[in-house]
Amino acid sequence: MATSNALSKLTGSLSSIQLPPVLRQHALTISLAAGLSIPVFLGFCRNYLEWLAMGKGGLPANVIGWTMNWFMYLFSKEQLSTAPYDDPVVLARSGLLAQTRFIHGELPQRKGTRPVVAPFIAPQRQYPILVDERIVKLEEATVESIVAANSNILCIQTSKLERRGPAIFLQPHITVQPWSKATNGELAHFHLTSEGSGHVLLSAADAKEVISKGWGQRHGLSGTGVPASYVFLYAPRDEEEVKIAGEIFKAAARCVSNGMEIV
Repeated sequence: MATSNALSKLTGSLSSIQLPPVLRQHALTISLAAGLSIPVFLGFCRNYLEWLAMGKGGLPANVIGWTMNWFMYLFSKEQLSTAPYDDPVVLARSGLLAQTRFIHGELPQRKGTRPVVAPFIAPQRQYPILVDERIVKLEEATVESIVAANSNILCIQTSKLERRGPAIFLQPHITVQPWSKATNGELAHFHLTSEGSGHVLLSAADAKEVISKGWGQRHGLSGTGVPASYVFLYAPRDEEEVKIAGEIFKAAARCVSNGMEIV
């Protein structure tokens, strides 16, 4: 009723204004367009604020970055299916070791349901963002420990994809495999200023296991802008899950380094 009254007032106002005859004949159409554009505009504003709430990622934290995110979304794919890892075409593009399993031991099934992941390409984050500072610091220490123990192979640099935060790279003297160059040499990075999730570049076999057992999902552009086995790893919830995340980080390092031993 309120909307109807407002529309009537708006139509009446347009009719009383000295508009050109053509516009006066279409006062109702103009009123309807104006009435519909307001909720659409408010929806865009709400989505923009939700996107900003995800924190800073690889895109500019402004309207330009938000627009770029939605442009990339047009090319996004479903993120939970493991079917791509049985596709011969995908496997052929995923390196010679695509079907090699690099996770040592059996990966357990993740307890509980999958977290909700916000419908954005960049940044890709869980929603709502719940930060456990103690677990995030433990995850950071785990990453540093892995790199220190394998310093002849690995190093930590600022993420080139996120443009902030730590990322694991191969040492400069180690050749990056052609299929993994799309991530600018990054084999993993971590959202330590957020909820502690991360992205890892795995073999197809490991990506299939990580997703099927509930530890992560594919990036929205996997197989398009980044390799098909580029996986969003859910934030660990306790010490045991931090250890499991560490084993997945090591598997990524073994894969991208073409099978070098990571301890």
